[in-house]
Amino acid sequence: SNVSLASSKAATDVDNTVGKMQKQADLLIEASIKASDQIDKARSEDSNAKRETFLSSTKFVVESLHSLSLVFARMLQGELPDKTRQAYQRGDTKAFTRHNLSLKADASHDKIRDKFKEDYEFRTYVQRYFRQFEEVYDQAKGNDHGDLLASVFMTSDVGKLYVYLCAVLKRDHRGANENKRVA
Repeated sequence: SNVSLASSKAATDVDNTVGKMQKQADLLIEASIKASDQIDKARSEDSNAKRETFLSSTKFVVESLHSLSLVFARMLQGELPDKTRQAYQRGDTKAFTRHNLSLKADASHDKIRDKFKEDYEFRTYVQRYFRQFEEVYDQAKGNDHGDLLASVFMTSDVGKLYVYLCAVLKRDHRGANENKRVA
């Protein structure tokens, strides 16, 4: 009967040890889930912080692009349209970007191409526009894996003017290759 008693005690000890190990395993699983949730939360907060930083810094670049649109209008037409100038003075910073987009007539294409070839200052401004837009676009693609920000910039007025100028000057634009791969 000593064997039976020893066997019973051993079984009880094993059950207790297994119970303790199960509790420790459950605690480890719970801690692992909490850690994983914290990591996900930290990644999300980091992503949001990067996006916010990007958007606030981009605001200045977009304002610069709209200012360059005013320069383009002035250099291409000399006299600025009163309605557009007044809208700009009332705070509509996009007024000249939209105005330049309204010039899509074929005659303006030749004028833009000639001005770009012959006028160093105009060419410098256009190249600055390209560079600034492409930097914003590339940052947008880098900061947003769903490419939503890049798409927003490409379809905005500054993006449309960028694509328009690229087309007129027969220059590939950002996003052109991505669109071709999809088609």
